[in-house]
Amino acid sequence: MNYFEFYQLPVRFGLEVGKLKRLYLLKSKETHPDYFTLASAKEQEGAMHQASINNEAYKVLADPNLRTKHILELKGIIQEGEKNELSPNFLMEMMDINEQLMDAAFDPAARQVVETNVNALLEGLKNTENPLMMAFDERNDVVILQKIKEIYFQRKYLLRIKEKLNTFATP
Repeated sequence: MNYFEFYQLPVRFGLEVGKLKRLYLLKSKETHPDYFTLASAKEQEGAMHQASINNEAYKVLADPNLRTKHILELKGIIQEGEKNELSPNFLMEMMDINEQLMDAAFDPAARQVVETNVNALLEGLKNTENPLMMAFDERNDVVILQKIKEIYFQRKYLLRIKEKLNTFATP
């Protein structure tokens, strides 16, 4: 389902969060099951379905990572459950981080180093991705989406490392 279409918004990375929230609340008022208590079972079921779509649409579009995935899926750049091949350079960099990660389980200083490195890499991805997203919003270019896709999968990889770090005892 196209959640942008659901809210009658253009497919864009840059969404005005306040406008999205207003649209969500407006749809909530229109479809909340409490407003259909005296309606037929079919109408109640329809309202429940629309409320469910509204909640999911807001969740996806309000979260920049989920919104990115949604746009890439809508444009056919990634398929549901697709795993992307990461570039050899990125994987080499991740080998170093993963080696540091093994030490981080037992050494708070090593944990801090890994966390700092991962945060710096995530910030670098963000700085590369933001201009691409702005360019896509202006031109709707598939080549740009391919670059965003690569960054999306790199970010997912780095976020998994951060999750792993969070499972270690905090210093």
